[in-house]
Amino acid sequence: MSKTNYPNYDGTQNCARMGVDVFYQDYDNTTSMQEIADLKEFCFTCNILVECNDYAIKHEKYGFWGGTTPNERRTIRSKRKILLDLPETRIKTNGNQYS
Repeated sequence: MSKTNYPNYDGTQNCARMGVDVFYQDYDNTTSMQEIADLKEFCFTCNILVECNDYAIKHEKYGFWGGTTPNERRTIRSKRKILLDLPETRIKTNGNQYS
């Protein structure tokens, strides 16, 4: 089990001024490419982008985190052979969990 390094979120980040609904849509299926591009641009100005992205790749299955959609993070995990570290995956002792 790895230590969870949650981003150093202090409420001053851009996303603090937006509702969570914006970050938890069905980005891989129903959100337009323009909406995703707008969110990426929004995230790329954040002072914790790298932390947020690193955390999300390792720990977040849903939502728009660190400038990435869930599908983009699945692809990154698969290419880098990173296991998703969620409570339900921590109890698995064998097999790969890249989703």
